[in-house]
Amino acid sequence: MNRKASAALALGTIALLATACAATEDAAPGTSPAASQSSPAAAESSSAQPSSPASVQAADIVPTLENAATDQDKTPEPVTDPEIDQDSIRALAQMSYAKQYAAVNDSGELCLIAWAYDGSQDANGTMSEEEVECEDPAEVKEEGLHLDIDAISSTPGVELYLLPPDLTEETVRTELLKIEGNHEDLRPPVEFAATDFGLVSVAMEAKTASDLGKISFPRSSGTEFTLDLD
Repeated sequence: MNRKASAALALGTIALLATACAATEDAAPGTSPAASQSSPAAAESSSAQPSSPASVQAADIVPTLENAATDQDKTPEPVTDPEIDQDSIRALAQMSYAKQYAAVNDSGELCLIAWAYDGSQDANGTMSEEEVECEDPAEVKEEGLHLDIDAISSTPGVELYLLPPDLTEETVRTELLKIEGNHEDLRPPVEFAATDFGLVSVAMEAKTASDLGKISFPRSSGTEFTLDLD
């Protein structure tokens, strides 16, 4: 081989080595371009936190909140509380002691709206002013809702309790009929009523509540739910 040919061969070898080194520097060992592109998504996935359990919603307790309103949902008087979502008002079981409705407010709380009623069976019955009590749905699920309407001059009052949804009508009936003198006729000392979906309310006059002090109901969990009436 002559000197010119040897020089050309040496230059070619150097060029090949330089190309190989450049390729090695561009790609880290064991890493492909596809793997590099997917790493941001992998990092995002690894940093994601597990989702928390869904919170209790008002409609979980009063499912008719998700239905269209009907004529039965019309209140005896306009609801004046400015925080109540007027389109959400739905009737609960009606009682001789109270006309009661459920709704949600601007904060998503479940609200009990009621008028104390004197129990008259004609159009001349007397009602109190509206009263509203609201609470977080998770709290209502465990503890229910209590609304106290004081009797004032010629208007009636009532102690009204919306019970937790796990207390069945049969359970409530069994315990309330143990109370001496209680019955299921019109306007008993301690009245109860249930909606079509099983949500139970209990109502009585303030004096009856004071005399009884408390009423307990067994829960399916083996514990007791107690209404403190004082």
